[in-house]
Amino acid sequence: MQKTLLVFLLAFLVKETNAQSVKMASGIEYRYVKKGTGKQTANVGDFMTMIIKSTCSGQVLFDSKNINKTGKNAPVNFPVQKPTYNGDVNAVLRYLHAGDSVVVKIPQDSFYRVPQAQRKNLVAGEPIIYTIGVYNIYTAAQLKKIQADYDKAVADNAKQQAAFKKQQAAQLVLQKQQAALDKKQDLELTAYFKTNNITNAKKIASGVYVQVDNEGTGENIKAGNEVEFNYEKFLLAGRKFESTIDSAFMNVKPLKATLGQRQLIQGLDEGLQNFKIGGKGKIFMPSKFAFGSMKYPVRQNDTLPANSIIQVNVEVLNAVDVVQAAKQLVEKEDATIQAYLKANNLNGIKTKTGLYYVITQEGTGANPAVGDEVNMNYTGMYLDGNKFDSNVDSAFSHMQPLIFPLGQGSVIQGWDEGIQLLKKGTKAKFILPSAIAYGKYGSGKIPADTILQFDVELLDFKKAIAPKK
Repeated sequence: MQKTLLVFLLAFLVKETNAQSVKMASGIEYRYVKKGTGKQTANVGDFMTMIIKSTCSGQVLFDSKNINKTGKNAPVNFPVQKPTYNGDVNAVLRYLHAGDSVVVKIPQDSFYRVPQAQRKNLVAGEPIIYTIGVYNIYTAAQLKKIQADYDKAVADNAKQQAAFKKQQAAQLVLQKQQAALDKKQDLELTAYFKTNNITNAKKIASGVYVQVDNEGTGENIKAGNEVEFNYEKFLLAGRKFESTIDSAFMNVKPLKATLGQRQLIQGLDEGLQNFKIGGKGKIFMPSKFAFGSMKYPVRQNDTLPANSIIQVNVEVLNAVDVVQAAKQLVEKEDATIQAYLKANNLNGIKTKTGLYYVITQEGTGANPAVGDEVNMNYTGMYLDGNKFDSNVDSAFSHMQPLIFPLGQGSVIQGWDEGIQLLKKGTKAKFILPSAIAYGKYGSGKIPADTILQFDVELLDFKKAIAPKK
């Protein structure tokens, strides 16, 4: 925020080393309080964005802050006009630049040649004092464009506000409709429990009901646990539409899912956290915790009605803490690898990721880096020595070097890491824990959570080509 004109006037009264005073033939005198950096002066018809105030004998004759609409001390756009009399301040304006601050003295006799400007209670002979601060200078066309852009911005903002209010109103309607549906479905469930003499269905915080018939043993399942369970899903009226134990349905086997990871519908995820391992019971889900307002497809040409209350009968078979299980698996696999190295008299070097590597023939030169194109021979084996893949064994159908960009995810993590440790011509053995091989899901014939070993040879590599600037 710029200083007020009072500050400009005070500054004029203080000795300014850079001040410059100009006296015009008409008797008007103006003194620079501050020289701006602007180069452009105003022509008749241009507009000056400025703060301007005139006083005489302690009386304020004009103050631009009383007419602006954007703020107390905001500048106002004034048109520059041709001077029409000796005391006309327009005679000074045409010499000013953006950033200039001036104090103008106009003889009272010259100024009051214009009758409508006359004021009472002025001391005869005292000059009219203008304090002016110039912010900018615009042509009429420039100001018109600025105003048009501003008006457009205001209009666009008004449209956005209107759209937002409309969206808010629509959201409020949906919230009211959902609240009404929630209340209706809660009454349906309580009536269902009463009719079927179900006394052990408890409502949890979200609004899902859980009926624990057999609590199970140990601690409650919680978010982050991988739970293995059987289930059957029904509409509240009794229609069964999905099952892991009924041979009339596909995929008749227990389901595994990690709770708290959105792998299950919300009501089932929340409901399972009220059971222990071995627990049995039922979970009753209002539609918003199941399939909501969508028509859920269960078979070809068969869908569940929208806003359906769902009942799920569950039996928890097992649950494990995923983080703890992963940690235990890492420790177990590392012990297995170390035992293998010892039994085979191999001096393996371990990296931070758990990769072990053994250099069997040292190469020469530099190591490849991420992005380099590498040329490899390899044979992949389980720890018992059985091969599962190779490009140098005729038992497999691809007897040619493997070429790929390093560090781009084209191969498993252990390879991307291990190959960067080799030089051209190096032969080595990699032993990979499952976390940097094919992990918990496996791949093709390779089972989940399997330690793998690879005999590799880095035949050659090409340095990555730097992208053009």
